[in-house]
Amino acid sequence: MRLTSIVYFLLPFLSENPPVKEWNKDRTPLFICYGRIEPSSLIGNELLILESQHYTTEEINLIKRQNKKVLAYLSLTEVNETAFFYHAMEPYILSKNAHWNSGYIDISNQNAQEILIKAADTILSKGFDGLFLDNLDNVGQWGSLAGNDTTLVKLIKQLKMMAPKSFLVQNSGLFLLEQLKHHIDAVVLESLITAYNFETKKYGLRDIRARTTLSKKIKRTIKKVGKPIYLIEYADDLRLKKKAERTLKHLGYPYFIANIDLMAKPKFKDQQY
Repeated sequence: MRLTSIVYFLLPFLSENPPVKEWNKDRTPLFICYGRIEPSSLIGNELLILESQHYTTEEINLIKRQNKKVLAYLSLTEVNETAFFYHAMEPYILSKNAHWNSGYIDISNQNAQEILIKAADTILSKGFDGLFLDNLDNVGQWGSLAGNDTTLVKLIKQLKMMAPKSFLVQNSGLFLLEQLKHHIDAVVLESLITAYNFETKKYGLRDIRARTTLSKKIKRTIKKVGKPIYLIEYADDLRLKKKAERTLKHLGYPYFIANIDLMAKPKFKDQQY
């Protein structure tokens, strides 16, 4: 899946400004795309996240010269049918995620863990600076793999031991962050301001109650572990994008506003209301 289980809380309206990661103002702080983009056009990003299968080693070397950090996508709890290791992982799929045409991985199985470690090694061998670790929320209390949090933490620690110089970014899964603070280099949080309805396929903003439910807990967790945070929000038209940007600029975190599938450079309709 290209989007984790949506995080049902927000960071706005905090009493203090959050700690902001310093980034080069001449660069775009974050860009993510899981479809192929011409490597020569990928320029000037502080943190760039790509699907490894679309690029050769030579192309990755070019992209790295044009951007600060270049990471590859890796889901640790789901596998999409397009993944290069899908067939090896197929015996260890527990059930399907209909939204993303992917399967939930039985990460408690040693063979499945070894496949993930091997996949990570294959990806990093192309020259990526690190990995963007997706779908960590699946081991949470309401996730499809609830109860596997200890296993997932061990797996991520193993990845860091395998490639200690790799830059690891976790996508959501804040409940794991304190255990992973010595192994993770940054955190991405999705859909903290915006919301996407998979049933109606419509974009929108979260309501105030959803935005403020766990803001204190988030602030406390982030302050304790001291990791850089990046935000990803989703929009399909300019009006929603501008509304999201107003709150994002207030928060002060580096952010990226994209279309929900993250398969191309984002496009926003100029809606007339």
